[in-house]
Amino acid sequence: MSESTSLLARLFRRGRGGDLVGELYSRAMGQPLLVDPESGQALLSAYLRGPSPTPDREDSDLLQRHGQIGVIDVSGPLVHRAPAQKFCAPPSYEEIADAVDSAVDDAELATVVLRLDTPGGEAAGTFDLADRIRARRDDKRIIAVIDDRALSAGYAIASAASEVWISRTGRAGSIGVVTYHVDQSGLNEALGVRVEYIYAGERKVDGNPHQPLGDEARSQIQGEIDRLYDLFVETVAAGRPALGADGARATQAAVYGGQRAVDAGLADRVGTLRELLEEYTASTADGPSVTRMEAAAEPAPDAEPAPAAAQPDQPAPPTLEGTGEGEPLAELPDQPAAPATEADPTAPALTDSQTAEIRAVCAAAGLADVADDYIQAGTDPERVRADLLAATADTGPEVRSARSAEGDTGHTEQYRESTGLSRAAYDNV
Repeated sequence: MSESTSLLARLFRRGRGGDLVGELYSRAMGQPLLVDPESGQALLSAYLRGPSPTPDREDSDLLQRHGQIGVIDVSGPLVHRAPAQKFCAPPSYEEIADAVDSAVDDAELATVVLRLDTPGGEAAGTFDLADRIRARRDDKRIIAVIDDRALSAGYAIASAASEVWISRTGRAGSIGVVTYHVDQSGLNEALGVRVEYIYAGERKVDGNPHQPLGDEARSQIQGEIDRLYDLFVETVAAGRPALGADGARATQAAVYGGQRAVDAGLADRVGTLRELLEEYTASTADGPSVTRMEAAAEPAPDAEPAPAAAQPDQPAPPTLEGTGEGEPLAELPDQPAAPATEADPTAPALTDSQTAEIRAVCAAAGLADVADDYIQAGTDPERVRADLLAATADTGPEVRSARSAEGDTGHTEQYRESTGLSRAAYDNV
C-alpha cells in the first residue's frame, strides 16, 4: 500500500480517537495555514498516525511561575480552538490568550515570558491573538523567547511581545501563508472509486480532493492566501515597527537562525530561557510589580492610620525631593552615598530574601530610595545595616525592627507581606 493510501486508510479506519484525527485533518487540508512548509506534511502525517491518548491537558498547564516571572509554554503546532477531545491536542490560540491574560492580571508576576517552540499552525485566530498580546504588553512587560522555533504563526505571536530573545540554534521567520490541495482523483481511479458531486453554486466544490484543481479555483485560493499574507505583514509591522511592513515582506518567508534573526530585525538579542530567568529574577526581585506597589500603598480597610509625625524628640523622617513636605532627601548631609563601585561579577548574586531584607532595612531607616543602589552593587545586608546605622546615628531616624513594640500584629503582618520577606527573614530585620 502506498504512503498516500496508507494515510487515507488511517483517516477513514480509525478506532479510538478517530474524531480528533478527523477534526485536525479537516482543519489543515485545504485551509490557509501559517506554518513552516517543511513541517506541514510532517504535521499532518503525525496527526494521521494517531498517537495514543494521554490525560486531558489543563489550560493552566500552559502557565508556570518562576518567582515573579510567569512562563507560558507555546509548543507544537497551533490551532484556533481546542478540539472537543483534548488528549494529544495542540495548544489553541484561545488557551494561549487566556494564559496571557491570567499572567498579566496576576499581581504577583512582574514579567510574562512566552516560550516558543512551534512550526506555526492555523491562520484563523492568529492575528487576533497577536493583537491581544500586543495590547497587554502595555500593562506588563511580555518577552518572547524563541527556544527553538517561532515559525509563521509562531513568529506572529513572538512579534507581538515587548522584546524577542532567540537561542543560538533557534529559528525565526517564515512570514508567509501556505495551503495544501490533495488531488486523489488518480488514486480513486486506481481503486475503482468515482465521486460525483451534486451541488448548487458554481464555486461550491472548488478545491475538493476528488478532482484536479482548476485555474479559476486556484486563482480564488491564491487571492485568499494573498489577503492573509497582507494581514500577516501588517501584524508583524505593528509589533516590530523597526522592522516594518517592507522589512517583513523583504524576508520572503525565509527562516533566520540565531544571530542572523537579530541582524534581520526579527529578534532583539540571543539568549535562552535559562539566561533570561537568571537575568530577570534579580531585577524582578528588586521590588513588587506596579500592581503590588499600588496595592501596598492602599491601607487595609480595617487598618488604623499610621502616625502623622514622629515623636517630639525624634526628627521627622526625610521625604523625597519634590513632594512638598519636609526637606528634600538629597539635602540630608548624612544620607549614605550610593555604592561607588559596581557589583563584583564573581560575587554570588543576592537572593530574593536578601534583596527584600535590604529594602526593609532601608525603609525602616526612612531611606528607601537608596535600596536599589545597594542591591545593584550586590551589597551584603549586614553591610547595608551598618552603613545606615552610622549615617543616621545623629540626625536620621532610628533603624529599628519593623515589628511593633506594642504587638500590633495586624499592621506588622501587612508590612511584612509588602516587603516580600519570609517570616523568618523578617524577624531578623
